[in-house]
Amino acid sequence: AWSASTLLHGAVGLAFFRYRAAVFGQEEFCYGILDHATPRGSGRKWKEAKDVFGVARDHKSIWLTPLRPRVALLYHSDNIFAWQAQPQSTAFDFATEASRLYSPFWRNGASVDVISMERLVNSSAEEIIGQYRVVVLPAPLIVHRADIIVPLLSAFAELGGSVWIGFRSDIKDERSQMRRKASRLAELAGVFVEEIES
Repeated sequence: AWSASTLLHGAVGLAFFRYRAAVFGQEEFCYGILDHATPRGSGRKWKEAKDVFGVARDHKSIWLTPLRPRVALLYHSDNIFAWQAQPQSTAFDFATEASRLYSPFWRNGASVDVISMERLVNSSAEEIIGQYRVVVLPAPLIVHRADIIVPLLSAFAELGGSVWIGFRSDIKDERSQMRRKASRLAELAGVFVEEIES
C-alpha cells in the first residue's frame, strides 16, 4: 500500500532499497524483496513488489499525469533564522510547525507545493489563484517583501483564495527587529492582536 501511495502522491519512479538481502557485510538484517533463503520469483514480498509494478504498468496514465497542487505552503529562510535566533519555547520548531500544517493536506491526498515567498514576488494574484486555492504561512514572524506579498495575498483572498496565517505573524521586519506597527497579516485576517506574551 505504501509503495502504491507514493505513485499517487507524485512519484514517477519507485526503487526498493534492496533486491536480495545481504549475506555478509553491513546491514545483513535489512531484508530485501528476496530474503536470504527465498528463491527468486517467490515469497510474500516478491509477490507484493510484482503486484505494485503491475498496478503501475496497468494504470500509468493515472500516476504519470502531472500533479496540479492546489495548496502552497510558503516559507522564507529569514523567517526560519529569526525563529532560531529568538526561540519562543523549547517546544517550538519551525519545521515541526510547517509539517503540522502540511500533514492534513497530505493525509487527505492533496498535493502541496512548498515554495519560497521569493517565488511570489513577481506573480500576480490571478496567476496564484490560477494554480492554488489555499496558501499557508506557518508562523510567519517575518514576511519577506511584505510591501508586495501582503497586497498580493489580500488580492488572492478577494479572488476567492484561502489564506491560512500562523501565529506571531508579521511582527518583525526584514532585519529581524520588532516592528512598531500592527501586523499587516492580522489585518488581512480581520483580527487585531491586542498584546502578546512569551
